[in-house]
Amino acid sequence: MASTPLDIFNAAHKRADIFLNERSPKKKKFDDLRAAVIFEVAAIDAYFKVKVINVLRGQIKGRGFVIPESVRNLAKEAAASSGYNGKGYKQLKKEEKRLVDLACSSNESEIVDYVQAAFNKLSFQSISSIDTALAMMGKKPSEIWPKIATQRKLKSKKDNLRTKAGRKIQATVQLKALFSRRHRIVHEADIVLWGKKKQGQQRQIVIEDVRKWLKSSNETIRAINRLVP
Repeated sequence: MASTPLDIFNAAHKRADIFLNERSPKKKKFDDLRAAVIFEVAAIDAYFKVKVINVLRGQIKGRGFVIPESVRNLAKEAAASSGYNGKGYKQLKKEEKRLVDLACSSNESEIVDYVQAAFNKLSFQSISSIDTALAMMGKKPSEIWPKIATQRKLKSKKDNLRTKAGRKIQATVQLKALFSRRHRIVHEADIVLWGKKKQGQQRQIVIEDVRKWLKSSNETIRAINRLVP
């Protein structure tokens, strides 16, 4: 039985969770936290790649489905690269473009195959790329994100020892922090590159932050999976 997009996310998320909860010496623990961040972003990336393709394949089986222009354009880029030695669609000659257009206008299943091939060079590791994935599945990001609130600030009232829920924190806030940290780990070795005082020092990473990011990521993906069947 084929794995679902959520199965794939769960598998990678579990690996991130293992690194998060690893009992290691202090210095190694920091790198375990960084590994958790990398695996969690990879889990999100993998989820959307499989989810978009599954949704598109399901939609083309229905009557009257029109493939979104953004999907068709992505297929054209993949078809151009595949058929003309890595060239982009805009680099093709008029006749070459006509042939690519023809290939991406007739067989809808073949269009999805091209999109799947294009995903080898694309990633879903930012809010804007997730917005693109949602649009490819026929959903408006502006309608999806407000429905996803993963955490709440708690405001304590000292006078009567009660707590109440504060303003909802949008999922995008936590995901942006997760994506930003992953970028620094992968592209900057999580080291301060500039500045006189801290240049060359490793950035601090706090377990409470990573735990919050993983929790938010997990809840967000489950919410999207529910909102986009």
